[in-house]
Amino acid sequence: MTSDVYRQVLIRKIVVRSSTTPTKTTKSRNLMSFASRDLLLRHKIGAPIKVTAKPYEIIDVDIGCLGDIRHCKIHTIKQVPSSSNPPGLPLLLVHGFGCGGAIFAPNLDALSETRDVYAIDMLGFGQSSRASLSNNALEAEIQMVHSIEMWRSRVKLDQFILLGHSLGGFVSSAYALRYSSRVHHLILEDPWGFAEFDPTRKNRLPLWGRAITNTLEYINVLSAIRAAGPAGFGMMKKILNARSYYMSGYLSHMPDTIPEYLYHCNVRRPTGEEFFRHISHKFGWTRHPMGKRMVEDLPISVGITFIFGTRTFITRKPSIILQNKRGEDNVVINVIDDCGHTIHLERPQEFNDIVRKTLARVDPVS
Repeated sequence: MTSDVYRQVLIRKIVVRSSTTPTKTTKSRNLMSFASRDLLLRHKIGAPIKVTAKPYEIIDVDIGCLGDIRHCKIHTIKQVPSSSNPPGLPLLLVHGFGCGGAIFAPNLDALSETRDVYAIDMLGFGQSSRASLSNNALEAEIQMVHSIEMWRSRVKLDQFILLGHSLGGFVSSAYALRYSSRVHHLILEDPWGFAEFDPTRKNRLPLWGRAITNTLEYINVLSAIRAAGPAGFGMMKKILNARSYYMSGYLSHMPDTIPEYLYHCNVRRPTGEEFFRHISHKFGWTRHPMGKRMVEDLPISVGITFIFGTRTFITRKPSIILQNKRGEDNVVINVIDDCGHTIHLERPQEFNDIVRKTLARVDPVS
């Protein structure tokens, strides 16, 4: 089956707004759209036969005015369930830093067997609106959480299961703290921003490492990619090739797909990077660590499942403290051997299995 036929079968609805006069921003947005769809289509075309290439929808959800944009849009991928039985609670996937919801391409089919799955681009990332948020850490966090709540209201979800990766884990946790009645269960994949700042760890860095860390408090992380212009794509490929232990295994027959997607995620107005910089402290930590806040303020009604890799830079200590405080029935910790930070790409089968077992445990569907 040709890719054109796949486009007709797989994409049922897409909202694309374009300007009558092509501008640099419009061209970048269109290329981002093509790269996102390419990642989704190429995964499905190259997927194992046992995985069904199910229809999905791509929707831009208008959440109203936020920051400096009057009509903010949250770019949304919706995957419908395989089963004809009444579906379980919806699952919302929130990506990490520097990417968008299409990065969950190898997981959408498997996780939507019994429920609707939504993968969004957070405000300031991917194809969502690039609204400028507050430079105050707590205010920016509240604005980001509010954007997800407005999205939930617009798509008319009452309660859902929330899964966040890395920075998305921090934002998902902040959402659960503020809107706990909406979150049936919280799944955190290698979440960033839980540990408190450790000055001794920073002091162990070489002098050049400390200089870079201090500099990143004042500039956006991926500014060099944008400054490089067209050469930025080559830089992105080199960065990802350094992680070839899993990049070579996923979509190895189409190696430019993910670099192209991530490149176009990061060449537009960098308000998502600015959000990350404003909530960060010394780059590797956050100004308001989530671990302590979860211990003190998250209602016991919201259970938590953690998924870590053994080779990640994220510490598991805050999750262990949470488990000791809330009990092993309320907090489950999963660790995947020989795996780094991006578990859903590095080990998609193991990741999908853990998430599916979690879904069956917290929201069984007959």
